[in-house]
Amino acid sequence: VSQSRYTVTTLNSTTGTITGANITTGTIATGTFGTTTSTAATITTGTIPTLVSTTSITSGTGSASAPAIRPTGDTNTGIFFPAADTIAFSEGGAESMRIDSSGNVGIGVTSLLTNLHIRVSELAGYTSVANSGLLIERGDNSVALNLAGPNTHDSIIWFADQNSASVGGIIYNHPSNYMGFRTNASERLRIDSDGDVSIGTATALSKLHVHGNITLSNTTTATSAGTGGLTLPASAAGYLTVSINGTSRKIPYYAT
Repeated sequence: VSQSRYTVTTLNSTTGTITGANITTGTIATGTFGTTTSTAATITTGTIPTLVSTTSITSGTGSASAPAIRPTGDTNTGIFFPAADTIAFSEGGAESMRIDSSGNVGIGVTSLLTNLHIRVSELAGYTSVANSGLLIERGDNSVALNLAGPNTHDSIIWFADQNSASVGGIIYNHPSNYMGFRTNASERLRIDSDGDVSIGTATALSKLHVHGNITLSNTTTATSAGTGGLTLPASAAGYLTVSINGTSRKIPYYAT
């Protein structure tokens, strides 16, 4: 059939070339589609033979809004080819994922920087797994690892047992250039922008600032310090003498 406006209602052929025809009912055993347009050579009911390894199906490159391969009735969702050796997937007219010519996979990003590149949109918070960029679950549907950002706490690594920020541990890098560590919904340790470490307080007054009790121990002896200072055994094994502003001071040390 070569006439471009001719409609074939019943077709049973073992071999043939079809050019510019609308096929409404038919079985194609062996055939070649030649010149077609968007309205010609449309199969609405029929059987297409099994494809073999030498069979080639080609299409246009398409776009995110009009992908080259798409389902009936959903013209803006499917697969398109934005560049050489690149496959992209669109949903609702917007690109959602691509595989570039190096085999890198990108989600939410078109310029891939690594093997797996995920771009997370601005988030309102991290109180739900819905506000995450990468989620790894255990077999019981609880969170094993959750990566999120950016939001008010920028980059977040969340370890949890349930879908709640109040359970498990969270490590976050704040835009104010400090890193925080949380457990049970409360910050426990912070490394500030100067590299000072604080435990039990958000403001470090020295390189290491502990707000609360400290326990120094070995297998037999435990020595504790409260917020008012360090309590040590009454008898010192010796002293280390140092000079501070011209005045000698003794620092005791202990055998245990």
